[in-house]
This record gives sequence, C-alpha cells and structure tokens, in this order.
Amino acid sequence: MGLFSCGFSLIFLQLVLNWHLGPVLHSSELPWLLLSCTAVLGQAAGYGWRTQRWPQLFLVFTLLAPSLAALLRILQAHAWLTLFLSAALAVCSSFPLAYLISQLWRGERLRNFYRLELSGALAALLTALLLTPSLCTHLFAWAVLASAWGLLSKVGRGMALLLSLLQSILFPQVRWWAAQAAYGPDRLVAQEVSPYQYVEVVEATDATGSRYLFLNGLCHYGPDAYNRLNFYLGPMAASRLPQSARQAGCLVLGAGTFLAPALVAEQGLKTTVLELDPAVAKLGLDWFREARPAGDHFSTLTGDARVLLRQQPETGLVVINLPSPYSLNVASMFTKEFYQSVRARLVTGGVCSVFLGAPLDPSSVSPVQGPILAALLEAFPEAMAVSGRNFDNTVVLVSSEPLGEASDLRRYLRAQGKNRFTIYTRPQLKEMARGFEPSSFNNLSICAALNRILWEIP
Repeated sequence: MGLFSCGFSLIFLQLVLNWHLGPVLHSSELPWLLLSCTAVLGQAAGYGWRTQRWPQLFLVFTLLAPSLAALLRILQAHAWLTLFLSAALAVCSSFPLAYLISQLWRGERLRNFYRLELSGALAALLTALLLTPSLCTHLFAWAVLASAWGLLSKVGRGMALLLSLLQSILFPQVRWWAAQAAYGPDRLVAQEVSPYQYVEVVEATDATGSRYLFLNGLCHYGPDAYNRLNFYLGPMAASRLPQSARQAGCLVLGAGTFLAPALVAEQGLKTTVLELDPAVAKLGLDWFREARPAGDHFSTLTGDARVLLRQQPETGLVVINLPSPYSLNVASMFTKEFYQSVRARLVTGGVCSVFLGAPLDPSSVSPVQGPILAALLEAFPEAMAVSGRNFDNTVVLVSSEPLGEASDLRRYLRAQGKNRFTIYTRPQLKEMARGFEPSSFNNLSICAALNRILWEIP
C-alpha cells in the first residue's frame, strides 16, 4: 500500500505544483517543463540517499507544497529568483517521496514494485481527471501522509497529521491571500482554479471601480485599452463583410469578458462563442455584465475550439480572441494549419480577425508577432492590419476576398471616433514578416519566445 500511495503522491505533486505555480510564472507551460527537470533531480537525490535517518524536515515541504507554491506570488521577486525558488520547491518536495520509495522497495520483487507504484500513478491521473484542481489539492496532503505513515515515529505522525490538516483547511485562504497581495492595492473579487489556469477577477480601488480579468496572473481584459481592442476585433472586422457573409453569422474563439461577442451581436450578426475553459466562461459571464449593456445576445459552447469549429456551419466572421500563445495548446491555434482550417469555415467574403498582442513596430517585429504574421499571410491571400497605442495592440484582418481599400477602413474608423492608429496593407505586412518562418505544428517556437518574455514580468 505504501508504494501505491507514493506513486499516487508523486504524480499528484507534479500536477499540484503545475497548477499553483501557473500564476507565479505567468504560464502553464513553463512550470510543467520546470517540474519535468527538477522533479527528476529530487527523485534522484531521494533514491540515492544513503543515510538511514528519515529526512523528516523535507516532508514538511512536501505536505505544504501547494501553500508554498501559492505564497511565492507574494514575493514579487526578480524573474531568476522566482524561477530558482520554484525549482527548489519542486526538488525539496519530491525528494522525501523518492526516499520513501527507496525504503519501501526493500524486499519487493521488481515486478511487484513497478506494478504497485505505477498503479498508484495511474490512479492519480484518473483522480485528477475526475476531480477539480481544488479538490485534488486538498487530497494531496493526505496521500502523502498515507505514504509516509509507516516510517514515521509517533511524534512524526502527529506532526504530519497536523500539517495535513492545516494544509487542507487553510489552503483556500492562503491561495486567496497570496493573490490579493499580488494584486494590491486593487481588490480580488473572484477566483477559480481550472485544469488550465488560474482565472481571477480584480476590481480597481480607484473611483472607476473597473474590473479586470486575469489568466495565470496576466491581465487578459479590463483596462480601457483592452476593452477598446474588442471593437477592432469585432465591429471593425464585421464592417468589412458583404451582406451575404453577415447573414452567415459569427464565431468567437475565446470568451474573455464576452465583450467582443456582445459587440458583434449588436451589429446584427448571429454570434456563437467557443470557449475551452468553463472557469473563464463562468467568471466572464458573471462579473462583466456591466461592460455589456446591450445584453448577452449570443450563445456559448464549452470545449476544444478546434473540435467545435469543425462542427459549426460555415460562417461569415471568425474572431480569434484567444490568450497569447504561452502554452503549446494555445500556440497550436496560432499556426498556419489552424488558420487554414479557419479559412475553410468561412463563406465567400468571410473575414477572420486576430490580435498580435502589441502595436507593430515595422523596424523591430517581435519573435512572437513575426511567425504569427507569416502564418496568417500564408494561409490567407488578403490581409490588412490596424495597429495603435490607443488600444495597445494590433488587429490583423484576413480573408480569401479583397478587404477593401485602406482609405475606406480609415474613413470608417474616423467616423467611429477612433484615432491614433496606423493601417498596414498586405505588402507592408509581408515585408515585416520577411525572415520569419510561419508558426506551424512543427514549429511552435512562438511559445518558447513568449514564455521568456512572460516569466520576466513581476
């Protein structure tokens, strides 16, 4: 039973740290890669521990690992120090579990050893699929306690039992307190932990009382500049549609605060939102209603956008409202192959809009923007982009049919009261993308490039 519990706990440890280090390192990809390396290092140290004395001090790190991971948010340390502390936590917390396995292995036949440990690991994966991250986190400390029980003294058992109880009772408060400290002086009003990320709503304490949506500690929507982005993604893109394409409706990939689909629906297009993360859909619908004064005249489907997209009828407008490609899963939807699949779902005259994450600088296109731009240009024969500091972003419009003249788009934007923007035509965009390989399923370097930028953000 001890080997089964150890296998269960080791897998759970990696999942728990991956979930709760997400907002510390502003990513889900970087924690997983970090754990893949450091957990092995901790296990190697544990398996090779020669001293018979049980290293009980390190068991404290294991039992409290979720809380310690959450508390790293408070430090707001330099990127390299945060990375080091995250790695140290992974090593120290995996070390005693590996030591336990080395002790329990004695006298066991190799076949039985692997059967028991891997059965525990499989049970952990199945449990993680069935339960939420929050429930799994509560269960983790008790699984570790069951693993270590046979090798602990009476005093050690009492201390481990107390720590497990404290971890289970206090972790929700620790998680909330750490997030509140990270967002201070603004106020945290809602928090969900999904298998994909931390989803949090923060309310400004100034006179505006504005609300912000954060994914893994990074602002996805909320400030005026981000809200203005929704206009360029939705209504501006819809303005390029012929009447026949407008009648085919709109698909919005990624919910955010649901402002983009609300604005498109106001234009008279039947609008459907495809959102992977139920936590984003829940908090976005519940906490940003005031930002959508015209009401929620759209429908929502939850699931993998790639699968749902294939199941939808051809549409007139596709708004790609996804977070920046900081994970491989999301990065796969910023590739030429995915854009080609989007093109296949558009009716004649249909348009797709994509945001690049920052205003374009023609003299210095970033290693994230360049490959995405190259992929869009390879997938679609027509393209035009609007870039500006007033919405702190760049929106690229692509289509199989002509998008009209830049002067027409400029007049439309001026009529809507928009200013301080630059319009780039396809030849200009092609020049900016020169020298970049299009992002593809075989080349997701945009994910690595963005993660290098994100984890340096305090």
